[in-house]
Amino acid sequence: MDREKDMTKIQYLDWLRSFAILCVMLLHCMNPYILNQNLYGTRTWMICNLLNPVVRTGVPLFFMISGYLLLKSPKTLEFIPFYKKRMIRILIPFLCWDAVYYVYNRIESGAKLSTAEFLKELIVNGSEYHLWFVYTLIGIYLFLPFLKRTLDACSSKEKIWLLLLVLFVPTIRPFFNTFTPFYAYLFEPLMEGYFGFVILGYLLGTADFSLRSRLMIYAGGLAGFLIAVIGNHAASSAEGINLAFNGSYQLNHYLCASAIFVFAKQLPKMEKKIPARFLAAYSAASYGIYLIHVLIHKSASKHLISGIHGVTTLEQMILSYLITCTVSSGIMLLLSRVKYINRILL
Repeated sequence: MDREKDMTKIQYLDWLRSFAILCVMLLHCMNPYILNQNLYGTRTWMICNLLNPVVRTGVPLFFMISGYLLLKSPKTLEFIPFYKKRMIRILIPFLCWDAVYYVYNRIESGAKLSTAEFLKELIVNGSEYHLWFVYTLIGIYLFLPFLKRTLDACSSKEKIWLLLLVLFVPTIRPFFNTFTPFYAYLFEPLMEGYFGFVILGYLLGTADFSLRSRLMIYAGGLAGFLIAVIGNHAASSAEGINLAFNGSYQLNHYLCASAIFVFAKQLPKMEKKIPARFLAAYSAASYGIYLIHVLIHKSASKHLISGIHGVTTLEQMILSYLITCTVSSGIMLLLSRVKYINRILL
């Protein structure tokens, strides 16, 4: 969700941010349906399972974009100015929306407002489930100046080895232990799995790929897609939903996100077919859209969609997404034009 003002001409990043936030909203609209045991095997569940590997690349793509922009920027080395700029940009909107969610949830539940309870939630993981992303992003930002120093001192081959070391425990080892007759443990995670997406975004963003290399990455993305679709379907049943390949650091997520990122790099060659000004505005509003969309989704689901009769579950899901996407995007695009307010809420 980062937008460096001196890098806004990298148009494919606008496309990626816009695509990522649309994926995140669809993921949250799909979750009640793909996790519903009673829907297993229905058309709704099968469509959700097909879309699932793609929409789950939304958050990884945000981390990859941040990794590319910030790890290539020399300004990241100036860690005190870097911290001040980054923390202010994400914390002010976060604190405002966290307060909104706290008040909303208390009103909906009929509970009294409590400053102590608000502060307790604030230091844990926020007042709504999707706000975990902000906490994780803060932690990553704290490490980035030091990670950049490390990467700047590494050769191309050493950077790849560093990525493999970061991915080994949370990503590679579980895959190895699941699909081979052997079991490996060796050591605990050296860095949290999301750091892998940060480093991967930097490596993919700064590399030039031949057609052959791109095709191999696309093939990997297709493999990741099929692993997730087939694996989640095989692990689930009418007795219980087991989305075994939905883990945040799964190898299939890395493969799919890599393919989408590399594909997006080719989009500037098609820039006449892309509404660049709208993409830039939508991309700039993506953080605000992320923060508000759960509020819109919950409100629409409870007070609007639940009261509609005579529609299928698939139609309910589509309607939920259209309302969440349209209202969240519309509000934030309008607020982005309001001076001072845009700095507070997005």
